[in-house]
Amino acid sequence: ASTAATAPVELPIDAMSLAGMAAAEFATGWLMSLGVHLAFGAVSLAGRLLDLQSGFGLGAVFDPLTKRPASVFESSLGMVAVVTFVTSGMHLALIRLLAQSLVEVPIGSAVLMPEAMAIVRNAGLMFAFGLAFAVRVVVMLLLFDLGLAVLSRSVPQLSVVFLAIGVKLTVALLMLSALASGWGFGLRRIFGLIVG
Repeated sequence: ASTAATAPVELPIDAMSLAGMAAAEFATGWLMSLGVHLAFGAVSLAGRLLDLQSGFGLGAVFDPLTKRPASVFESSLGMVAVVTFVTSGMHLALIRLLAQSLVEVPIGSAVLMPEAMAIVRNAGLMFAFGLAFAVRVVVMLLLFDLGLAVLSRSVPQLSVVFLAIGVKLTVALLMLSALASGWGFGLRRIFGLIVG
């Protein structure tokens, strides 16, 4: 803040004006962090869908970082998202955006509220990109489940449910490994919505 080319801020003397200034700064920071949380939330949603459909959701373990249960695909996609965020230079773009915000919205000025529909539209785009990670695998596993249902009705003596668990996990892992090459591009598109 001290290196920004803005006039120095005169702090108000009364407590109400100081509280209003602090609330405005908090709202500006909250709006900036909302995009980052939405981007990682979209990736987390894709991981949860994959966990639920593949059966890994049954083996959720406690994640000490988020302080809630997290399963395999959700944690893995989250780690891939963090690595992509840093290796593609998005952390530097986020710092530049923070520095630019000190010029555009100087400390102590009123909060510039963005258009609410723009926030909703970008959040929808982020979650659409997040679903794009999972949709092909989820559809494949749904077709696999339909095939198992037909097999179960055709041969009722065969215990399809117990046989299908391992095969379903294998299909999910093979599909994900085949589609993993496009993850970097998709994650960069999601993170580009933050700084764009």
